[in-house]
Amino acid sequence: MADYIALLALSQLVSLDICQALSSIVNLLAPGCAQKPNALTDNDLAYLRGLYKMGPDRTARVQQDEIAYQMEQALKGK
Repeated sequence: MADYIALLALSQLVSLDICQALSSIVNLLAPGCAQKPNALTDNDLAYLRGLYKMGPDRTARVQQDEIAYQMEQALKGK
């Protein structure tokens, strides 16, 4: 539960009632998810890395692209 709260606090996600396609701690409390990790996943950590490396002065689309790129780079090393 602590990892779930930490991810929420660090990322301020909005769609918490939907199962995420990638394995994520966010699925822990989402109804009807088959996959419910009980700790932060590699995907969660890669998302946080991308979120905190992106430029806040960019457009929303560029920010999304930067987060996706950083996630790919982080997950490549796994």
